[in-house]
Amino acid sequence: MAAVKSNAVRSLCAALCIILMMSSALSAWVEDHTECDAMKSCTDAKCEQECQNKSTNLPIEPECTTPNECCCTFYREEHNVLHP
Repeated sequence: MAAVKSNAVRSLCAALCIILMMSSALSAWVEDHTECDAMKSCTDAKCEQECQNKSTNLPIEPECTTPNECCCTFYREEHNVLHP
């Protein structure tokens, strides 16, 4: 009886693992929007800090587009749906 229960648990864990891997493969980070602000003497570190202050725990990509401008590109997760 214990062996049957153990095999059932293993099968369930394997199935859940496969579902998790499939759902991860079906999501992607896509560009949501970009915000640019004036920043005197823009540096990568200053721009990154500015973007992190604006972020809501989503991935960001900071960039000094000019010596006096910092742009923050924000990304969101997009899930693709499997159709039968």
